[in-house]
Amino acid sequence: MDLARGFRGLLAWGVVVLMGCAGANYEGVGRRCPSCTVEPMPTSLPPGTFVEYRIDTPYLTDLRATFTVLRETQTERWVEVRMRREARPEELLKGLYDRPLIFVMQLQPLPGGPSNPPFQTRFATDEERFVGPERLHRSVTSTPMKLQVKGKTFECEDHAYQMEPPRSGRGCIRAKDPRVLFAGGVFFLEEHYGDARWPSLRIRLLDMGQREVDASAGAIAVRSGQSATYVRSDGLSVTHTWTTGPTRVRHVQTYLSQDMPLPGNDFDWEGTLLEVVTALADKSGWRYRPLPDSDARTDVQVNGEALRVFHRRLSDRNGGDEPYDITHSYLEDVWQMKDAPIWIRLWPLTAQGNIGQRPVHHWLKEWK
Repeated sequence: MDLARGFRGLLAWGVVVLMGCAGANYEGVGRRCPSCTVEPMPTSLPPGTFVEYRIDTPYLTDLRATFTVLRETQTERWVEVRMRREARPEELLKGLYDRPLIFVMQLQPLPGGPSNPPFQTRFATDEERFVGPERLHRSVTSTPMKLQVKGKTFECEDHAYQMEPPRSGRGCIRAKDPRVLFAGGVFFLEEHYGDARWPSLRIRLLDMGQREVDASAGAIAVRSGQSATYVRSDGLSVTHTWTTGPTRVRHVQTYLSQDMPLPGNDFDWEGTLLEVVTALADKSGWRYRPLPDSDARTDVQVNGEALRVFHRRLSDRNGGDEPYDITHSYLEDVWQMKDAPIWIRLWPLTAQGNIGQRPVHHWLKEWK
């Protein structure tokens, strides 16, 4: 009797071990499933298709971002993004979390263009792309993998790299299934820079599936072909233009002067919705120094419209070890600029100060 009981216990232990190995989780997202059959991928996405991520960066923790397809036609897809944070940012960018954002994505591939991502990650979340000198990579591995998530099986790439200076990353990315790809193709993504114990970037899929779509109160974040022009005191200008593809947003600058100081990002970029939202949210975690009269409000004229702004000051040293001290003006109500790209709602409308010995003075002239 004891022998039989012992045999049954040993058998049960073996089953548990085998099932545990077969069903091992991939960073809490789903279980590896080498022998599972992948269902045929859908050719279009019905309204209500959604994915939800948790995002952590050095500037913010526990950001929840939910991407939902509102509608899809033969030419475009409307994707709503809702962002939530437990720790609310200061006044500068709190409007980013007050309403959903709607990205109008063109269902036509973008032609060749910028490769810089809007968020400085070495991963390409939906296609092969590394940033920086590839010669410095010590090792790169990329292996196809199957994950079973919410009862469905998906394919992604189990990807990892190490490089100098000490930097490493890993994740299961580049999913081809449109139900994940429309937001960036990521199941799990983690990078370490300098300290192997603490991730400098961590993104994890929390939920996905289908839900009811209610009328959205979201504001349009970007439509393909939108632009904004900034000018400086000597009349020279830079124009920012945004275009969209099925999964990616592209930003390109056109200069009338090569030394034009910029109001926001200092390069052309292209990235998935997930990368774009991470970059926007990461900016909201930055710390600005309030001015003595930081509660004061003034008006700025843009496109013939008076916009209420408040002021913040940045004072530090840049990558070239030059001191800078610049005062920016920001929109009091980021939703006041109708049909404006989300970037110029969040970027400073004006900037004035110095970088080293060079004066800085530019302002937003118009947007289309």
